Amino acid sequence: MYEKGETMPYYENRSTVAGILTKKPELKESKTGPYCNMLIAVNKNYKEATTGEWKERSHFFYITAFGNKAKYVCDYGEKGSNIVVDAELESKDVEGRGTYINLVAKKVQLVSKQKREENYTDAEQSEE
Repeated sequence: MYEKGETMPYYENRSTVAGILTKKPELKESKTGPYCNMLIAVNKNYKEATTGEWKERSHFFYITAFGNKAKYVCDYGEKGSNIVVDAELESKDVEGRGTYINLVAKKVQLVSKQKREENYTDAEQSEE
């Protein structure tokens, strides 16, 4: 695939998900600080090939946010809020059950009518 001495191109492990919060996120505490788990629904409209009828399909993404990002989402996110998350993919092997993929939020932005606070601006910043 690659010639000897040639390096593989750099790919960034990122995914952006824009969708709707399926329920109000709940802030939790761990030894390393606050976090929250979110379930985001992304709806897709498509035309059925055989009938020509328009249909809707939902895709669901589990996302974990840490620190100020978690506080921001829990304080201002509500069920039905529009949200955009820039996330990194993490995998976890579970014996006998397969590999689970989780998204870890790096940037979070609520884009609905929810009120915002200026002291949460670092919630939208990258941790790198």
